[in-house]
Amino acid sequence: MEIIFPNLEQLIDTLVNYVKYKVPKTLFNANTILKADTDDTPEALTVTEQTVVGRLTGGEIAAVALGIADNNVVQIDGAGSNGELALWTANGLTAIPIDISDDDIVQIDQDGVADNDFAKFTAAGLEGRSYAEVMADLSGQAGAAFSINSQKITSLSTPTGDNDAANKAYVDDAIAALTEGIVWYIPGALATGTDMTVPFVFNETATINYVYITAGTLGSASSTIVDVNKNGTTIFTTQASRPELAYDDANSWAVSAAPDVTTLEEGDLLTLDIDQIATGVADLSVFVVISGGAGGEGGGGGGAVTLLDTQTPTGTSVSFTSISNSYKKIIIDGIGRTDQAAATSTTAYIYVNNDTTDTNYRGTDFAVYGSGSYADSGANVPQLPVVFPAINSPSGSAGQLKIEITLYAGTTFNKQIFWRVIGRRDDNSVYEHFREGGIEWESTSAINRVDVVLAGGNFVSGSTFYLWGVG
Repeated sequence: MEIIFPNLEQLIDTLVNYVKYKVPKTLFNANTILKADTDDTPEALTVTEQTVVGRLTGGEIAAVALGIADNNVVQIDGAGSNGELALWTANGLTAIPIDISDDDIVQIDQDGVADNDFAKFTAAGLEGRSYAEVMADLSGQAGAAFSINSQKITSLSTPTGDNDAANKAYVDDAIAALTEGIVWYIPGALATGTDMTVPFVFNETATINYVYITAGTLGSASSTIVDVNKNGTTIFTTQASRPELAYDDANSWAVSAAPDVTTLEEGDLLTLDIDQIATGVADLSVFVVISGGAGGEGGGGGGAVTLLDTQTPTGTSVSFTSISNSYKKIIIDGIGRTDQAAATSTTAYIYVNNDTTDTNYRGTDFAVYGSGSYADSGANVPQLPVVFPAINSPSGSAGQLKIEITLYAGTTFNKQIFWRVIGRRDDNSVYEHFREGGIEWESTSAINRVDVVLAGGNFVSGSTFYLWGVG
């Protein structure tokens, strides 16, 4: 191709401009572009990986880094969807779904969430739940036993269903409203036999309704059957009506059918037989439900009777502590023998509320021993004279003691303590020893503890005492 210039001057200008504005190829390395930050001064700019050509405020044209640091350009790291949020990562912005799956962003799916509401996950996000709504949501959802770490459940309403929980006041009222009854408790491993515990003598007319039994340990096979006798004859003429407690009973208790003999009169004696025992059964409780009065002697009397404690002492004393104040009267009864050396009997002392100051007590007693012999005494001590047979008394003899304290929980009067004991005192006579007396504790304080303390020796094995609450 031929280029024709009109004149020499134009040719010279063209050559000058060509030389002046020519950019050498040697300026351009790989990944390099041409830039000019000032007029007529082009220069090369290398654009490295993860950079773009740009110009920041107040700066020159440069390769600006892709990243999430200051003055970086952010890139999108992965495809997103409409409505998703962005998450800063080392590689840029990543789309985060609004959902309740792993690593998702959760949104509030309720208008008007209140202060102190709990949060509940739903398919659409979080909902606010009030205290009442949380309890309603949890109701019936437990899949295992639930511990409240020895805390109390309070403000329970009155139960109406078989599986409803009951508060203490309801239980107390229900017990108080029960028809009256008597309770026998036999601790430890059981054996079959007749007259297995303290008999109960009635002092008023009453009616037997049912007999309930339960056990602390139900056993591992078979069942336990008891029989109740009136004056030595079973009240269950139909023996199939006796209460029978299976070793695997789901309720851990059993009730008899209605007995054939139901009427009780003053002077009638109730005793307990154990006719059959389950393998390994222990700690038996028997409750005879009575209506029309349950006053009596022995297992208790004068109202509903509850066994509160059982003690089998082998030391120098028997102690009943932390006695509930929920009853009208307490009764302590039982049998005991001592190993006091060179003695036919052992005197004991009764102390209440750990008050061992003898001069705080006043006592008197009357004794009958043999034909026509009697004795009486008084002392400024809480003494129970010659109450328990000792090592020189007839073999196998034990003293039976009964202590009654009426209005023991009151705070108006000094406490009056009535006691009675029978037993063989002397190996040289066939006579029985009978003694009874009274003690005043010169304090109006409520009684919450009673101790019977031996003057010598220790209780021998087999000595057993019961604490009953009456009324």
